[in-house]
Amino acid sequence: MKRFIKDWLVNYALIVVVSAFLPALLCNNWLSLKGTLEMLGVTLVIRLLLLLTSRMNPKWPIVQYIVEIGMVMTVVLLSGYGLGWFTPSYIWAFALAVLAVCVPAYWLDIARDRRDVAYINEKIRQRREKKAEDLE
Repeated sequence: MKRFIKDWLVNYALIVVVSAFLPALLCNNWLSLKGTLEMLGVTLVIRLLLLLTSRMNPKWPIVQYIVEIGMVMTVVLLSGYGLGWFTPSYIWAFALAVLAVCVPAYWLDIARDRRDVAYINEKIRQRREKKAEDLE
């Protein structure tokens, strides 16, 4: 399911980028391209920082999720304010938008991890049973 959602969002992102480039090229309307490229740049910064945090191996995974959400929130709010996406009075809306994206993404990660752990535990149980049968 996570793979499907990722592929879907990648396709959507490509459509957004291409649809911003077309008016710029065909109609000399560069305003929509500016915003799209700004978002593309912010996303690149976030992805690069997430590469660094992916090397973390905390005792509790929730610590890594909190660090990553805080990092994403900081990058979005600082760059959004710096690029003029919002005024300080609407900072809460961008903070909620970050949470609206991050929380479901991490929920999918947790669900996938639990499924993987259950699968691995089942395989271990099956191997132990087979080994016990072979010893008898």
